[in-house]
Amino acid sequence: MKPFVMLSLSLGFLASFPIATAATEDGIYLMVEDGKGTEVKNSRGDSISIGTQAGKEFGPAEVWSMNNQNDRFRVQLSKVPVQDLEKTMEKGFLVLCIDGVCERLISHSDARQAAANGGYALMIDVNGRENAQKVAQRLGCELGLRKHPGHQLVTSFSPKQKQFKIGEPMMLEMRIENVGKTLVRFMDGGQQRGPRNNQFGFIAEPPHPDTGDHTNFGGMAALRTLKPGDVFNKEVDISKWYTFEEDTSCEITGLFELEFYEEDFSAKRLWEEVVVGKCFIRVVK
Repeated sequence: MKPFVMLSLSLGFLASFPIATAATEDGIYLMVEDGKGTEVKNSRGDSISIGTQAGKEFGPAEVWSMNNQNDRFRVQLSKVPVQDLEKTMEKGFLVLCIDGVCERLISHSDARQAAANGGYALMIDVNGRENAQKVAQRLGCELGLRKHPGHQLVTSFSPKQKQFKIGEPMMLEMRIENVGKTLVRFMDGGQQRGPRNNQFGFIAEPPHPDTGDHTNFGGMAALRTLKPGDVFNKEVDISKWYTFEEDTSCEITGLFELEFYEEDFSAKRLWEEVVVGKCFIRVVK
């Protein structure tokens, strides 16, 4: 069986809309019902109605890319001095407007964390590189772009047995070898708190329907390090994807999602890949 070199798949495509600088003052606003406030557009072109301003100061900021094609970005603000944030949010969601780019708040720290850190941590997502560049420039920070880390991985899938009996586990072993010169750190886990590990995916030929349970509640995860020459092995039971009822031979294409991180295991992913390999299995009664 020949190993298959890594295949890179781009994930997620969202149209981006350059936002013309609006007359709206930079600040943090309360989101109100449509027609009851000032209408602004977010970076996807959707309308948002904003009302009372809840704050004007943003604090230190970071802006980084959330995908390989660098068209979706996360903005994280820290030490934001918003008074009575929790009470304000009881009235509705908050919207941050920065140089005419207005986005609904997706995350914030609590009052205890804010007191300990000298202010709140707030997050928004911005669609489109042009919009993100405007935000980063106004906030006085660099625009963090993704670039290929330079890794070279070879992936293969192999059956653990020459043939499998119908109704019994069908174990495959995945092997990822770092054949390049670059150390990589990737996430192992996080999608397995359910009937199966959804970090894996499979395609059967001849075609077979996925009869498994897709339920996924996350799960424990660990950061794996592959130095040049290192190998990562992991087993998976594909009977949690396919149900066979008669003798058959089948080609299985196995896929495994990789998210690359820095050593500090921060929320900033360096890169995302899907590695792939093929093998044949034999199923008998």
